[in-house]
Amino acid sequence: MKITIVDYDPNWVHLFEKESKVIKQCVGQDNFINCIHIGSTSVPRLKAKPIIDMVLIVNDIYELEKSNEEFIKLGYEPMGENGLIGRRFFRKAFDTHIHAYQFDNVKEIQRHVSFKDYLIDHPHVCAEYADLKQRLAREDRDMAGYCEGKDAFIKHHEAEALRYLWRSKQ
Repeated sequence: MKITIVDYDPNWVHLFEKESKVIKQCVGQDNFINCIHIGSTSVPRLKAKPIIDMVLIVNDIYELEKSNEEFIKLGYEPMGENGLIGRRFFRKAFDTHIHAYQFDNVKEIQRHVSFKDYLIDHPHVCAEYADLKQRLAREDRDMAGYCEGKDAFIKHHEAEALRYLWRSKQ
């Protein structure tokens, strides 16, 4: 699959909002806590793969698994933990990814949200990230190679994002 990076599309916000409402209904009021737009499509002006990523926060991750049939009806593929302990991952074609966590998995939830906020607050880092993503896409890597090429950058800046978060709380 060829990696495609496109200019930021303000419509991504609306797509997220629409999809998050559907997901809330799917999960149910008792288990749903929040749904947060993350990933490159959540960062204004950042070039991205046109995939809406979201963190779904629930009261009970095991209760969420009972909603798998409802997710399938919505076009999602439930993929279990998909490599990250404590997460439930759902993929809808090649346009929406849900990273679901139980509310007390603070480390993983915060990692996603802090990185997004850090990119928004640090335009020079955001520009570096866009350049890296475009270069990797031009190299015609597969998805695994593309993700591997971003890994060191993301890990470094996730750590910086957490430092930034805690410094801003002083």
